[in-house]
Amino acid sequence: MLKKLSQYIARKRFRNHIIQPWTSSEFKEQLVRARSRLDNERNHILREFLQHALKQQGDVAEFGVYKGGTAWLMAEIMQKTDKKLHLYDTFEGSPEKSGNDVGERKVFYRDVSLKELKDQFHTFSFVNFHAGLLPDSIGSADFTQLCFAHLHLNLHEGTRGTLDYIFSKVVDKGIILIEDYGIIECSGVRKAVDEFCESNELKLIYLPTCQGVIIK
Repeated sequence: MLKKLSQYIARKRFRNHIIQPWTSSEFKEQLVRARSRLDNERNHILREFLQHALKQQGDVAEFGVYKGGTAWLMAEIMQKTDKKLHLYDTFEGSPEKSGNDVGERKVFYRDVSLKELKDQFHTFSFVNFHAGLLPDSIGSADFTQLCFAHLHLNLHEGTRGTLDYIFSKVVDKGIILIEDYGIIECSGVRKAVDEFCESNELKLIYLPTCQGVIIK
């Protein structure tokens, strides 16, 4: 018990001696505007990788939007670029799980309206919405290249199908950031990503935030 307590105190002291931009007032204010559900650290990872990827050619896409928290953060970062932000979701809740998923998620994320989201993002003229089940709805895509893709789909089939579809569109040095890769209840996501990486001879970078990163 004492050993665990001393380790906890040591970690707390260590964190007090490192730069933590995700705790800055500027970033917190940005997250308030975005109304993001993710914690500060995960939003910081998203911001850092997106800013890096924007140096490459291609647009940006998010697959799994819900109420648009991370999409808003991305839009604010992108507004001085000439890139488009493509947002994909059913905008009606999660689809049925498959045999590769642990928990049922169909009852989640229904409290969202595509109209409300379009109204919310009306000041960002470069944002395009694509409604429907993934990966089928990507057929309506008007992008030819992606420099950054953000996946937050919770389920195996949508994650695997989306990765299969978009990978050829991701430019060299482009980045795919996957949420919930390390969350036990989202083991279907991890299975889908691992299958995809194995079949394409890719190495996933697993972060302490439970996010996974693929750099092409």
